[in-house]
Amino acid sequence: MLLTDGFDITIFEKHASLSGIWSFEGAYYNLHTHQPGGTIEVSDLYDEYASCEHAHAYLCKYADKFDRTSHIRLRSQVLSIFKSNLHNAAESWSITVEQTAETLSSIETFHFDFVVIVSGLFSSYHMPLVRGQEKFSGSIVHANDIKSHEQLV
Repeated sequence: MLLTDGFDITIFEKHASLSGIWSFEGAYYNLHTHQPGGTIEVSDLYDEYASCEHAHAYLCKYADKFDRTSHIRLRSQVLSIFKSNLHNAAESWSITVEQTAETLSSIETFHFDFVVIVSGLFSSYHMPLVRGQEKFSGSIVHANDIKSHEQLV
């Protein structure tokens, strides 16, 4: 919508591929959408519950077709967002980003007039401490660490 309205945008994506939990870095093997076909728009070409691969492919094709990829900076994790005076509309926002390549990383600061935060619910997680968990002899893992359904059986 912002591009359609004429804004020049930059999207920072911390993974090497776009699409958040539908990227191969964010998903576990054999992940499917939880919404039945028609409620999540990935295409009528796929099963009623689209697989992770199909959802990811759809989002990537959409970004390419509508020229969104040129606005996305992959492997770019936002470290901080700062504006010293929130009441001064003329002052820009400072966004500090760590950009990583295969073996190198660099930190760069960008300046923008506006910021829209669209981080996913699953971008970071919290592992709760449960009283008595040290007595449990099994594995304690967070859902974010599950990459295959075999880990659950």
